[in-house]
Amino acid sequence: MYATIDLPRLAEVLDASDAQRLFLDLESGQLIFQPTGSPPPGSDDKLEVRPERYLAVPRLDGEERLALRQAFADSLGGGSRVLLDSALQSRRPLRSFDYELAQQPALAERWQQYRHERLLRLASEWLAEQGLEPVPRRRG
Repeated sequence: MYATIDLPRLAEVLDASDAQRLFLDLESGQLIFQPTGSPPPGSDDKLEVRPERYLAVPRLDGEERLALRQAFADSLGGGSRVLLDSALQSRRPLRSFDYELAQQPALAERWQQYRHERLLRLASEWLAEQGLEPVPRRRG
């Protein structure tokens, strides 16, 4: 049985900052969000409990989220790099980084593209580590 996994959605939630746990339903391909402290999905199924159906999805931790942003800043030159380096050295680096990007839409667009590509690669690598393979979507 094959499940269709929304790779772009999986990639996007890797960098989410909320405190929910994330599971991948291996039968349906759906992403399931669970509040921290609640039982994992399937634990209250009435007919058949199958924990192997659900795979916990790791999220980027604070250091990894900062490293992603620092790698982007390092890929830039000139004033943009200085600006983002300064933001990332501030007391609230993620917030400062986002603030600086909000002031410069063209730079924010470059960041979104960079972030999207990196997260897609991370999601694909994670799926491969789990023995899962994304299949390109058919066009048309």
